[in-house]
Amino acid sequence: LFLIKKTNGVIQPAPLEKQLNGLSKRYMSLLDYFVGRKGMKLAVAVVPMIIAAILLFTIAPRLPKEIVGTPATDWLYVGINAPQSSTSRQMENIVQEAESKSLEAIGDLTAYTFVQMQQKTYGSVMLRLKDKRDMKKTIASLQKVLTNTPEVFYFVDSWNPAELPLPQMNHLEIRMSGKRSEDIRMATSRLKFMINEKGDYKRLSTTPSAPNSKLYRFVPYDHVWSALEADGSTLNLMDVLDLTFYANTGKKPGSMLIDGKMTPVTIRFADERFQNPETLGAYPFKLKKKIVPLSALGRFETVEAPSEINRENGREEAIVRSTLDKDEEQGWEALAEKYATFVNANIKQITGGKDVNIEVMQPKKELFAALKQLKTSLIISIALIFLVLWLQFASIRQVLVIMMTIPVGLIGSLIALSLFSSTLSLNSALGVILLNGIAVNNAILLVEVYNQLLEKGIAPREAVMEACRSRLRPILITSLTTCLGMFPIALGLGDGGKILQPLGITVTFGLLLSTFLSLFIVPIALYRQDDLIEIDPPSPDKPKSAIKPAPVDEERVWQ
Repeated sequence: LFLIKKTNGVIQPAPLEKQLNGLSKRYMSLLDYFVGRKGMKLAVAVVPMIIAAILLFTIAPRLPKEIVGTPATDWLYVGINAPQSSTSRQMENIVQEAESKSLEAIGDLTAYTFVQMQQKTYGSVMLRLKDKRDMKKTIASLQKVLTNTPEVFYFVDSWNPAELPLPQMNHLEIRMSGKRSEDIRMATSRLKFMINEKGDYKRLSTTPSAPNSKLYRFVPYDHVWSALEADGSTLNLMDVLDLTFYANTGKKPGSMLIDGKMTPVTIRFADERFQNPETLGAYPFKLKKKIVPLSALGRFETVEAPSEINRENGREEAIVRSTLDKDEEQGWEALAEKYATFVNANIKQITGGKDVNIEVMQPKKELFAALKQLKTSLIISIALIFLVLWLQFASIRQVLVIMMTIPVGLIGSLIALSLFSSTLSLNSALGVILLNGIAVNNAILLVEVYNQLLEKGIAPREAVMEACRSRLRPILITSLTTCLGMFPIALGLGDGGKILQPLGITVTFGLLLSTFLSLFIVPIALYRQDDLIEIDPPSPDKPKSAIKPAPVDEERVWQ
């Protein structure tokens, strides 16, 4: 473990040998001072636990939470939902207006834009930034410019370039279900109005997002079709109904493979003259030797039909959801609880007395479910570490001394995540689990050497000091190499670096703090413990005189 080189047959010291020797002497002097202090055993056992508990209840709840980070990207996505838009042309104007506002706000940071209109009530604007490091700044700027109105709702976020199937993280989600779509639609409108009136959730959206469409249906004249049937006409009512489908909503027979992608197919009249009931009524039919218009066979009536239908367990449903901007997320859990109470207290006013069931869902339920599973994994990993250590040392007290490094590593991880504005996610939780296994290794080295020296008859205090002196460099080198290996991950370099960055931050800085403090906590706890417990009592074969001080190395004296 010494970096050495050989010159003319003589082993030369490593370049940092002098500095390492000085560090070792200062460390041993400090350790000798603390080991001799009364009350240190209680301090090293209690203080780290108290600090870890405080951070868990103060810093951890304030950390942004996510299931897994998305890759770094220079694409910014603006979703636009206009439920009141009735035509594609109207939606196109709304999208163009959003694009103009976006370019006016961040035009100097944008390389180019891409506009898409998915349907008459929904469109999007994608902006490619010149520098992906401007992402947070541009999102904040657009959220100020593109504010929601009763007619138009905006969603602004970075685009996920890998298209990872990540669940939507909503801060409010209310589900309504019932038998009649009209009752659900009216309840949804009332609820949206009440939430908008309070003003806490500015980015409110609904599913289904589109309003009911005004369609028309063909109502046949019964007496005319009875006469045609009696006259032996070959004209079939189903043929006429198919015709109105082609002119109205179109028929969807399935999907086709186009350019390597499955594309849904809709068959409808391309001629706009047949896309409204007035002109379609003039559509000619040949009945024997006569040409009659469709209007002679029946009439058209206008009906409202849902543009989208969501059904669960045979009941139609609608969902009202909202996300908060980054600067508004503080205290979102309390705000969601407040609105759950508000909705439950006003159910009759929202439903209008109709058969509509309202359920306030747990926001970010996928995230909390994932974090709950990781808590279970963390507990299992700690239990397994305890079991393996007990099998090795057969001493619960020594095992607990070794495991005192775990809360120290947790302290370093939470502080680092907060300082670097990182997130509490699956990767950061995995980093804590990984850190637990690495952090105890340093303590294992110290305890193992300490026990070996006790077996040789060396006094407990001398055994503690010698174990720390002999293992200082191996501990520093192994910890430093691990931290340096994880450091590029902690920096989040590369397009996909943001995904694993919380893991790198957790392991790197948690291990640094754990290594530094364990060099004091473990020996202090070991020595004080040995004062209270006689590990190897004197016997006729091994009298007390067999306990002797450790041999002194003149070149490595720490005092």
